[in-house]
Amino acid sequence: MVNVIFEIAKKEIRTFFRQSRAGATFVMLLIFASISIFEIQHILSQSGYTATALSSALGSFLFLASVFPATLAGGICFMAFAAERDQKTLEHLLSLPLSDNEIFLGKFLAAVIAGFAGLLLVFSVVIGYTVFSNPIVWNAPLLTSSLSLLAFVVSPMIVIMFALISTVLSRYLSSRDSFITNLASVGVLLGIFALKETVTVDALVFNAVLAVIISATVATLYVFGARKFNRESLVSRL
Repeated sequence: MVNVIFEIAKKEIRTFFRQSRAGATFVMLLIFASISIFEIQHILSQSGYTATALSSALGSFLFLASVFPATLAGGICFMAFAAERDQKTLEHLLSLPLSDNEIFLGKFLAAVIAGFAGLLLVFSVVIGYTVFSNPIVWNAPLLTSSLSLLAFVVSPMIVIMFALISTVLSRYLSSRDSFITNLASVGVLLGIFALKETVTVDALVFNAVLAVIISATVATLYVFGARKFNRESLVSRL
């Protein structure tokens, strides 16, 4: 079963990156990484080039940089069934000796793998450029509790959440509708970023609450998606 799921995931990733929309995804990478780097540089120039100031700035703008990986994961999942339906290959997929669960998990895993790779890439670009292009005074550890929670829990969970949302919704949407919905998801993340920057709550508390909310959402979506996914619902929309 595991091998089958990975084979489906590899097929989805290859298919996505052969499409022209994959180029638009990397344009978004450059946009959000550039914005994050510019803002972090601005904060350091005002607050001083210290590890404390850098950690605080990363705590804000690594979340913004997470928009790219979440959108990447969402894009792959939104195309998972919509593209197969449009290209008339969905019927062939459903005729293969695969269980409903294997198809669902294979599509979902493709988005998570690509999203995590995008997360690693964009974080490496933002952190690497900032650290090596500035004379940082290491007056404190860079990885605070708040930043660690954001980088290793909140951001990965956001990728997983958007992958699940996209996998579930893709069954009902065309390619065009999927693309529009994925763009709308960017607005949701930007709204959370704006809220994070405006509320007067300790960053650690905000990230902890956000992690709990996202974890609960992921668990609910997985149970709902896995139970509701079936061949009949897809065949009826061919």
